[in-house]
Amino acid sequence: MPAVAMWCSTFSRQHAPGVGLPSKMIARSWPYAASLLQIRLETLASAALSPTYPGVIAMRAVLFDLDGTLLDSSTDLAMSANAVREAMDLPPLAITEVAAMVGDGLGILLQRLLPAGSDFSQARSIFAQHYDQQCIQYTDFFPGFAALLKQCHEQHYRLGVVSNKPQRWCHAIVDHLSRKHQLPDDLWQVVIGGDGVRKPAPDPLFQAFERLQVSPAQATMVGDHANDILAGQAAGCRSIYVTWGYATLPVEVRADVVCEDMAELTKALLHP
Repeated sequence: MPAVAMWCSTFSRQHAPGVGLPSKMIARSWPYAASLLQIRLETLASAALSPTYPGVIAMRAVLFDLDGTLLDSSTDLAMSANAVREAMDLPPLAITEVAAMVGDGLGILLQRLLPAGSDFSQARSIFAQHYDQQCIQYTDFFPGFAALLKQCHEQHYRLGVVSNKPQRWCHAIVDHLSRKHQLPDDLWQVVIGGDGVRKPAPDPLFQAFERLQVSPAQATMVGDHANDILAGQAAGCRSIYVTWGYATLPVEVRADVVCEDMAELTKALLHP
């Protein structure tokens, strides 16, 4: 079966209304899927094929989650979280306790930090004011990531970030670390935060595919949380779960690849 027809058939089975996705998710995601189906056929038809596996479309894009995947951000997050708790006359939490609450966006983080009935509007304001200044103080790439990103760039991969973290902090951190580690100016081609629909919905991944000019079959989502893997599966792309992050993958959620260290991730991305 030609590559285009094969992808269309697979895409239709995975994303057709009533097949495999909740109805609300379908309603939100189908416009993106239809757009991709319409405008990505030429991209697929002309895509470079893998020299290792003839007839298989080569990977062209990698999307990374931030907190717990690319970033060791737990110290800065904990400091801002505890600033909120202090303002609410609550005792501080350990860094590991706060890290375990991360991954579902700021609103859910605050719900986990504070008891029911708290003033969450005030809490959001306190956290935002503190984290605006705190977010780049101790946060850095996990060891080895800067080198891996440069290797991916040298191999002409299109790289992006898809995070549930608010957009402005995604940009602030990515820009800061790109300068710190002297990454190429054009390395990050898309950065999508969690200001709109968030993972595990596939919507932000579809947005990234469209902006990167790739099909789902040409992309990989890398993350440390079930949200990342579920979003990748719903979007029809390859998924990689990294074990060094802040969340444990439930047994019912299975990534295509599991990487326990940077060497395994490097192999999975550069030598799939």
